[in-house]
Amino acid sequence: MYQKIDLSNDWRIFHCDLDQGLLGKAGRAYQHDYEPADAVTADVPVTAPTAWLEDGRIPDPYVGMNSRDILWMEQKEWWYLKNFNLERLDGHYRLTFEGINYRAEAWLNDVQIGVWEGSFLKQTIDLDPALLRSEGNRLAVRVRAQERAWEDGTQPDPRGFQNSSAHIRTQRPTPQYAYGWNWSPHLIAVGIWRPVVLEWMGAARFGETRILCDLSEDLETGTVRFTGVVEGLADTVRELAVEITARHPDGSTTEARHSLARIATGESAAIDLTLTFPKPELWFPNGFGAHPLYRIEARLVTANAEVCDQRMRRVGFRRVEFIPNTNDLEVQATSGQTNRLWSIVGKPYPWTMVVNGLRIFSKGTNWCPVDNLYRDRDAHVRRLLELARGAHYVFIRIWGGGLTESDFFYDCCDELGLLCLQEFWFACGSAPAMDCRVFLENAESELKRLRDRTSIALWGGGNEFNPDNHENRPVIDLIEELVARVDGTREFRRGSPYKGDRHGGLVSTPHYTTNKYRDLLPGRRRMVLLRSECAVGRSPTRTTNIRKFVPEKSLWPIDWEVYQNHHAQRPEWEEVSRPFGRASTWEQALLHASVLHCIDSRLNMEYARAGKYESSGCWTWQINASWPSFHREHIDWYGDPKPVYYWYKNACKPVISLADFERFVWHPGELLNPELHAVNDTHESVAIEVAVRVYTLDGIRQHEALDRVEIPADASLRLGRLDWRIPEDLAEQALYLALETTINGKVVHRNTYYVAVSPDTVFQTGLAIGEQLNLRYVGKTCEVSAPHYYTLAEIVDEPTEHDKEQKHAAQDELDAVYTTSFDLPASLNGRSLELYLPGISGDDTVILNDEIVGEGLLNLETEWNYEADPLRWPNLPSRHYAIPAKLIREQGNELQIRLSGRRLAPHTDKRFGLTRMIYLREATPAALQARMVDYDRDKAFFRPMVEGPQATVELTVVPGSSAGVHEVCLTNSGSTSAAFTVLDLVNEGEARFLFDEGAISALHPGETVRVALKIEGSLPADAAVEVRGLNCRVVRSAVARS
Repeated sequence: MYQKIDLSNDWRIFHCDLDQGLLGKAGRAYQHDYEPADAVTADVPVTAPTAWLEDGRIPDPYVGMNSRDILWMEQKEWWYLKNFNLERLDGHYRLTFEGINYRAEAWLNDVQIGVWEGSFLKQTIDLDPALLRSEGNRLAVRVRAQERAWEDGTQPDPRGFQNSSAHIRTQRPTPQYAYGWNWSPHLIAVGIWRPVVLEWMGAARFGETRILCDLSEDLETGTVRFTGVVEGLADTVRELAVEITARHPDGSTTEARHSLARIATGESAAIDLTLTFPKPELWFPNGFGAHPLYRIEARLVTANAEVCDQRMRRVGFRRVEFIPNTNDLEVQATSGQTNRLWSIVGKPYPWTMVVNGLRIFSKGTNWCPVDNLYRDRDAHVRRLLELARGAHYVFIRIWGGGLTESDFFYDCCDELGLLCLQEFWFACGSAPAMDCRVFLENAESELKRLRDRTSIALWGGGNEFNPDNHENRPVIDLIEELVARVDGTREFRRGSPYKGDRHGGLVSTPHYTTNKYRDLLPGRRRMVLLRSECAVGRSPTRTTNIRKFVPEKSLWPIDWEVYQNHHAQRPEWEEVSRPFGRASTWEQALLHASVLHCIDSRLNMEYARAGKYESSGCWTWQINASWPSFHREHIDWYGDPKPVYYWYKNACKPVISLADFERFVWHPGELLNPELHAVNDTHESVAIEVAVRVYTLDGIRQHEALDRVEIPADASLRLGRLDWRIPEDLAEQALYLALETTINGKVVHRNTYYVAVSPDTVFQTGLAIGEQLNLRYVGKTCEVSAPHYYTLAEIVDEPTEHDKEQKHAAQDELDAVYTTSFDLPASLNGRSLELYLPGISGDDTVILNDEIVGEGLLNLETEWNYEADPLRWPNLPSRHYAIPAKLIREQGNELQIRLSGRRLAPHTDKRFGLTRMIYLREATPAALQARMVDYDRDKAFFRPMVEGPQATVELTVVPGSSAGVHEVCLTNSGSTSAAFTVLDLVNEGEARFLFDEGAISALHPGETVRVALKIEGSLPADAAVEVRGLNCRVVRSAVARS
């Protein structure tokens, strides 16, 4: 009878200096009589830092600055000792180490039984019967980090945290993030991180096997094929059989049996059994149908029904394909993103997903390891994946700098209808010294473990490296061959980004859209085929959880050393908070720092959906965190959603309406004219009503329109433009644009956009003259339009990306000339005029009709271009060059703009050009010019929203109809819209909770929103729901205990 022997309990764990466990004066640590002087006792799997933490030997590395105090642990060798007894010594024993980080050797009863390397290698060892005893067996395991791991990423980054330099981690199959990332500390958890399994088998056993599920092209027939080998272990066995049983979702079964001839010890026999399922229940992704799973059990039995070995897998019948995006070549050519240009060379991959014949827009996220110390991973995983399902995601990219995820992770994905791209372990660096043999051993081990998973749709080579350069191509080619041989049922994508998908994400600035790579992205230049890593914004989490990892004395005023150790970026935090004014309390500071993360995350999902299927999907970076941080994660390490989670979830609802904004500062007298879209991700047409309303800060509804349309199935529908002119008296104020979508009278989606209004009352008189420009640069002439850079930053991402093929800026050619011609419109004839050039990046000379009308030098002390990581919005000069009346002509005016970066190049990143449109317009009074400069410099764009009329929000909480569910009712009973209202459950004790809508963009006068609150566990008597907003007082309502 097959048995598993539990070896998880009571391992003794201790450390030695490197090699001293083998050569030290105290003796050899693997020997039977060795007794460590100082060890902790723990159950495996457990890493050394976790064992030491749970024994009270080290402070919690997740609190304050403590993570930097345990770096010594990876410079030791760690020994794990296990004593155990055996009930029988006949038969055959197999010992499996499912995962050790990073390098391991094992001894049994003083004899070395294995040496292996790699964090992802499943090491299986057939034990020599001569080594075994009925009592007093000792298993000793020596574990070490990768050599010199402690030299990679242990020095603080200028931004306050630790970040890997990639010179060590990239050369071996190991979790890359653990060496230090901009969201993870340098914290390498040395030790046994996956289970240790001891199995006993008698007559025979399975060797390598596979349970392969397939679905016919017409979706009418499913098959499950069980293949592999049976290995003989005992000569006395005369009959063996393989039995396979499929338990259907409805409880019925399908069975097959195959008898085998006698197999002697050391011999093997091939097996190949197929079960057929007419009209199987089909597995669909989340939101598009059910996810039924068939339980497949294979048993190796003797004639008297004794089970020798067994295999089990749950499978779903689905057919996943990828087809080319609409206009894929045109989209790839038009996209304005310049970073990693090798990723758009050649014909794009097909990125549009089709499952069981249904084309599906890929709403999703990126997944990182759930805990740096690998503790309680299953609890983290289930919570996070349920939140992903609740946010309407269908796809998860398991990022290559982390882990190949656990069996439990994929069990959950199979159950919840979440498809995955599982990447291998390359991230942000090249591998010139990679030991291909070791890497391929680890890769093959994981491929065999995961290849039969329903939820895996694609394999990927890794993250942000060039798979085709001379340093990486050899190993990537080998992995591609390995995937084809070991799996053969899924596509392999050589890297990400690669062949069409792009990283980064659209970032809002006051006057234009950019990205973390600092490109100018007007109009369709924003479009990409797949936004596979949408990394925008950062934000804090709820106050209750921050108090768990930031010491009280460091909370407020903010101790930036502690906050930045947990990946806050002070310059960015302060920059994105400035539009809302100076915070007077800690809670207000956290709120202000959260808004732009929400806005930009929503922007990316909405823009991608508006362009479906030119864009096939958007995957936010990142759903989770590996430790408590202030980074881009939508759900914090404790499992609680941030406000950004709810905004992104709202953007992922099946049916939405949206406004496509490219900037958030507009001007008095300007036509507020974003494109409006309605999107339907369901596969049935939907009749909707979209109410479009504009509110001023005093709560007055300035504009209202109602659009009734039918959206075709799986489509995006352009509704037109808003086309509402902003009154002049709203200068230096703010507005709300609110969209409300209803189906059959029921509100299914709400959306509010914040609009700032500048002081520039002259803007409405302007004539745009930068839409057709001739550019002379490096001896060539071409047609361009503003906004435009004539040279690019030297974006190479050194030293973590050794891609010499990346596009470099011209080193010496730093001058350019833009020319255009224009006629004088009748509306400006006879007026005092100026050439208005906002956002000039470079030293400029402007010539009109052969006469210089203005010259300017960029001030390096007070003026700068947009920066990213950390974000800083641009503060470039705006030139107001007066035009002498005698110089202007009614027709045929010739304009020349000469720009130079020569003086600036040593001090900047060489992005020179026109970052905004240029205008001919009425002359701006000097006083107004000064106000405009102050407005852009102070960046107080939404301060009127915060400091103006305060909203009145009423809050009630009543028990719902289901146990553990409450209804939270929010009503705006005042005359002012409540901006950015965030819900929280305070004093919750050990209870877990979840709002179905926890951060509302705005609650307008007279509106009521009802939110479901689900609570698991008992609440203390003082538990209460709390609501905070940018412009409303804090309101609390007690929660009745059920």
